[in-house]
Order: sequence, then structure tokens, then C-alpha cells
Amino acid sequence: MTAPADRAPGERIKMTVSERSAEAIGWALAEWLGARTGAAELPVVTNVRMPASAGLSSTSVLFDAEWTSRGEFSRGSFVARLAPEQSAVPVFPSYDLTAQFEVISKVAAASAVPVPTLRWHEPDGGPVGTPFFVMDQVPGRTPLDNPPYVLDGWLLEATQPQRDELQRASVRILADLHAIAEPAAEFACLRPGRAGGARN
Repeated sequence: MTAPADRAPGERIKMTVSERSAEAIGWALAEWLGARTGAAELPVVTNVRMPASAGLSSTSVLFDAEWTSRGEFSRGSFVARLAPEQSAVPVFPSYDLTAQFEVISKVAAASAVPVPTLRWHEPDGGPVGTPFFVMDQVPGRTPLDNPPYVLDGWLLEATQPQRDELQRASVRILADLHAIAEPAAEFACLRPGRAGGARN
């Protein structure tokens, strides 16, 4: 990755995906969710947080929300996956969250692979200011990427039987993914050369 034009060639660059606080993103999500759901009042968004040990390639914002729309009360725990902001220094040069959303949708429809339930997709960003989509939170643990899971964390400290089970489960998921019929047609959004295709 080359240094931006306004930086010296030898200047160290720290990879970032967002310079905003969780509180600022939480307010933006509340405004967006109110408009998206037609809520009678501004939704209550709480417990907004960004994992410090994961999510290096994009911004993952975990939050709880509750709102009332057309007399019906709703609540849930969600994850917003945001593309890096223009001011950030991301890992990848481009991000296609539309393709990510489409791939997760198609995997859910065509297989038994465990994926989170998708809720909303906002390719233009709206009040949040950058493209994103929202899915349900799923209980569990993810391998760390900061520091990498091979250097620290629960996976490094796992017992051999636990690692064996993780490996078997991962292979089962890969097998289920490869069993999806007509993958070239199902996942046309990933074809190189397609507008937005083959990006992170």
C-alpha cells in the first residue's frame, strides 16, 4: 500500500476503519433506524460498542435497539457492518458491501451453513455516512485479529480436542458451501470484471 499524497513516503501509517466514536455512530444508527422502520419516535439504541480485538478490515458496530412502529413494539440485538470512511486508512482499496449482503443471503437460501439473519441493507449510507448492512447478533466467539489469533487469545489457548472440533466444523461448513448447486450462477456478484465484483 502506498502512502497517500499528503503523507511523507517514510511515514508510518496505522490501518483504521473509523475515526468516529461508538456514541456518534449510535446516534446516527438511531436516526437511520427511525426512518427505516417508520418509528413513531426516535428508536432507543443502547449498548453500542465496537470490538477492539476484531474487525480490522471494516467497522463492526454491535448495538441493541427498541422502537414502536404502527403500534407494534420491536426490539433486538444487531450488528452493523460499515464500510471504512473516506478519511480512514483501510486494509483493502475497495469494499463491496452489496456483494457481501448478497452472498450471505444466497448462502442462507441455498444451504444449511450457519449465517446471521440479515435485516437491512443501506448501500448509500444515509445518516450513517458510509455504506452498511445490519444483521442479528449471534452468540459466540471469533478468532482475534488484533493481535492475530495465532499469537494470543482463546484459540491459541484452546485444548487439542477443542481445536480438532473447530477444524471438523470448519471443514463441514466448507463442504456445505461447495455443495451449493450452480455456484457460478448463484454468486455472479463475485465474478471478476463485474461492477463491484471480487472486492472486500
